[in-house]
Amino acid sequence: NINLADACVVDANLPQQTIIRLSELASIPLVCDPVSAVKALRIIPILPSLSALKPNLSEAQALTACDSPEECAEKLIDSGVQNVFISLGKNGLYYANADECGHLSPAVITSGIIIGIARKEAIRECALRGMDAARRFLQ
Repeated sequence: NINLADACVVDANLPQQTIIRLSELASIPLVCDPVSAVKALRIIPILPSLSALKPNLSEAQALTACDSPEECAEKLIDSGVQNVFISLGKNGLYYANADECGHLSPAVITSGIIIGIARKEAIRECALRGMDAARRFLQ
């Protein structure tokens, strides 16, 4: 049973119908990394079900038709995503939800964010946890 886990990572490599069904069955936090700008389009129907979305800037732009990370995040939040973490490569990470937003440098590792989401931590703590995971990985 999927709902025995603390969180579920949705893989945009899956067929869209599988992604949709997964979102219907899960009552735990759903976290998605869109994988590519093309595959990101598969997750549009489940945006309101996502606890967290971690696209890179081109994936966020494909999902929103916006240019800046700030505009992309705002549109994704308006679409129902609870927490948005936009990877900006060497420029770090832009994070946002309905209550706060910010920018951290350098890049983030998704697993740190997933742990924070599963623990129901505040968005800044999730972003910092991801940054800590990236720092440890690079050591």
